[in-house]
Formats: sequence, structure tokens, C-alpha cells
Amino acid sequence: MKLYDITERYMNLQSMLDEETTPKEDLIAAMEEISETDLTDKIESMCKMLRNIDADSEGLKAEITRLQDRKKAKENSKLQIKEYMYQQLLTMNIKKLKTPLFSLGIQFNPPSVNVIDESIIPKKYFIKQLPVLDKKELLADLKANIKVKGCEIKQSEGLRIR
Repeated sequence: MKLYDITERYMNLQSMLDEETTPKEDLIAAMEEISETDLTDKIESMCKMLRNIDADSEGLKAEITRLQDRKKAKENSKLQIKEYMYQQLLTMNIKKLKTPLFSLGIQFNPPSVNVIDESIIPKKYFIKQLPVLDKKELLADLKANIKVKGCEIKQSEGLRIR
């Protein structure tokens, strides 16, 4: 039996209980039709599925971290090899080199800014940002019964599985 079938039967039973004119025999039949073990078994199976999904998710997270570390190591190796080639070409005073597959050249990179002391730079060079709402402090004040216009405490509910 599917979980929604069990839920539908419970809802049907509840509506029968709410009606004062429901015959006793119908109530007994509806109660016998619902097996609590069906519901318990279905819910338990779904909880097991959630645990398996969590385990898969954690495994994927670990694999992502491993692959990111591997990628970073590869990128570092690339930078080290490139720096080594650069130093060797500089030492031999070679600005251009052509091989059958590659052309290498030592040239200037695009200009960039070296900030020496940020505190003396004129304000016109700073990016203005919109204020960011501190929701943690706002919640703390609301919990302390401090009235704040334009907001209120909201509390939703959700399923917790232990």
C-alpha cells in the first residue's frame, strides 16, 4: 500500500469521526481498514531511503573535495613548470623561442595596480555598496522584545528525523 493511500484512509476516518451521524459499523470498518503497521513500515522505509541519500551526498561531497584538491595540485604544478621555463629563458636571455609545436615569448603583462596604503587613496576610487541587513542581530533584538518596524519573528515547522 502506498503512503498516500494510508494518508487518504486516515483523512477519511477523521472526517467520519467529525460527522456525528456516521454509523458505528462504518467507523469500525474504516478503523480496521487502516493498519498502523503499514504506516510505520512505509515511514521507516522512507527514513532508510533518506539515510542512504545522506550517505551518498556525503560521499559525493568528499569526492568533490578530493577532486578540487587534485585540481589545485595540478594547477600549482603548471605554475611551477611555467615559472621554471620563464627563469631559464631569462637566464639565457632568450625572449622568443619557436618549437615545432609551440611558440614561447616573454612579454609584458597588462598593467595592474599595486596598493601601498589604502587609507590615503581618495574616496572616489572606492565602490559604494548597499547596506546589508544583519538578520542575526535583528532576530536577537526581536527575541529580546525590542520592536523593530517592518519585521516580525516567523517560525515555520518541518520534519525532523532522529
